Amino acid sequence: MHGSSEPPLLRRFSSYVTQDDIFDGNEKVVECLQFSYRLRTAVPRSWGPEKRRAQEREAVQRTLNLLGLDEVQTNNVGSTTHRGISGGQKRRLTLGIGLMSDAKILLCDEPTTGLSTADAQLVVDALRRLCVECGMAVVAVIHQPSHAIMRCFDHLLLLSHEGRCVYNGCVDAALQYFSALGFPCPTHQNPADLYLDLVSQGSKHAGELADLYDALMKPMVQSKVRRSYECPPSTPEDMVGELELAGPYVQFREVGRRALRLWLRSHSTLAAIMGDSIVQGLVIGAIFFGVRSRASVYYQLSALFLMLLSHLASSLWTVPLYVQQKAQYRVEVEDGYYSPVPYMFATSLVANAFVLLGDAVLVTIMWLLFGFPFLPLLVCYLVGSLGFVICDSLTAICSLASTSFAEANACATLLFMLLMFVNGFTTNPASLPHGIAWMSYLSPFFLVFEGLAICILETYEFREDSAEASSSLLLQTKEDVYQTFGIAGRAYGHKGSALEWLWAVDAVLLLVLMVLSKALVFTLQATMFLPRRHRDNPAPRCRFSFLSSKSWLAKFRRP
Repeated sequence: MHGSSEPPLLRRFSSYVTQDDIFDGNEKVVECLQFSYRLRTAVPRSWGPEKRRAQEREAVQRTLNLLGLDEVQTNNVGSTTHRGISGGQKRRLTLGIGLMSDAKILLCDEPTTGLSTADAQLVVDALRRLCVECGMAVVAVIHQPSHAIMRCFDHLLLLSHEGRCVYNGCVDAALQYFSALGFPCPTHQNPADLYLDLVSQGSKHAGELADLYDALMKPMVQSKVRRSYECPPSTPEDMVGELELAGPYVQFREVGRRALRLWLRSHSTLAAIMGDSIVQGLVIGAIFFGVRSRASVYYQLSALFLMLLSHLASSLWTVPLYVQQKAQYRVEVEDGYYSPVPYMFATSLVANAFVLLGDAVLVTIMWLLFGFPFLPLLVCYLVGSLGFVICDSLTAICSLASTSFAEANACATLLFMLLMFVNGFTTNPASLPHGIAWMSYLSPFFLVFEGLAICILETYEFREDSAEASSSLLLQTKEDVYQTFGIAGRAYGHKGSALEWLWAVDAVLLLVLMVLSKALVFTLQATMFLPRRHRDNPAPRCRFSFLSSKSWLAKFRRP
């Protein structure tokens, strides 16, 4: 700002209102205000929980009354597919969210865009009340305002199409100023239209008016600025005092609560997840019904592979969620609601829990129809969940790096297919060249398949297969299976217990890959994909460096 770095507390005492109203359609009006208050408003450290809740209720209710939203406070905000409040009410709600903070300056980007004349007037009237009743300074960019809207503002800053200042003064004095320069306003013309005609790209007078401003008004404006520096107001640091903002735990809690509410209200999504799990489970389970008792071990592994594929493919359910939430995340992280790491922890935890609930139904149906024993099912839940979280982390990276759902879906599907190439059943360490067979242990598909196959084989009683099966498959014992598929470490000379290999290698590698993939998502979310509008220090252009543990943990702090 003015050639110097941004003050550290500027974002805390200013709020930016975009021209787009970005909400989830299932949010309620009052919940949006409560969420903003809990994360953006500083309260004295000495206040207890009851005092804080009482102050929150008072602030939220005052804002609802001030903006005329009291009657719709329990209504859903709505979206293009869900009916909700009107466009003017959404815009006033956006202003109210900006008010639910310590902000003293409200920056509005075209607050009347896309609204009817009546709704636009209501929005500007609400801005005026914020100035009068709350003592806020409102800076708004407005194109083609009506005469009534113009009269609501105190100060007018008029810029030409080249970005040069043409007028900087009181709204009421603008008409007289331009009349004195030889540009009177016709009797029945809106003064705002006259001003825009004078400074638009096709105007012949824009440069002349800018030169006149530099000669006539600019010295007076600079003089006022110098006098204001002689009696400076309180600094932001003086205004903070003994106040505290929401810490990482509160950010995680509030973001998680909101995510949980929205998931529970998204009935169509939940129905799709559960319906898909039930249908897939019944269809594949019916195809391999009783495979445990009626078919050889090869077909049991085939059924296991299809179950694994359906389980891990469910991670693609979260792709549209991550893409949809990007716009809201960018706005909220810029306005200081939370830091990236608590946000990602909370949203991914809730999303994974709901999708894994559907996967539990899917796996249980298949497992019972296959006729597999119950005890290995618990191991299947654990190992499969670890593999799912890894795949979900990778799809999250694709979603964050993409600009649309189609792009994210294509990227995630491609990555999914590459990981599935080494799956343990069709491709495994025994079938790969020895020099690259180790790559199998980087694939969550292989690690999950190996772990589940060991559980199935260790509880299976091998019997004499038919001569045809014996000559073609050569799977007479579980050791034959281990050697043929190169699992349980047999491709690398391991001759010990397969169960020990499961817990010492497969489970450990899945945990390591899960931690690394989540850490990668959080790091990218907190660095490369972090909005840069209000960054104090721009990212280097040509140099990349790994974040140290100290700097990475610093991302827990509010930006």
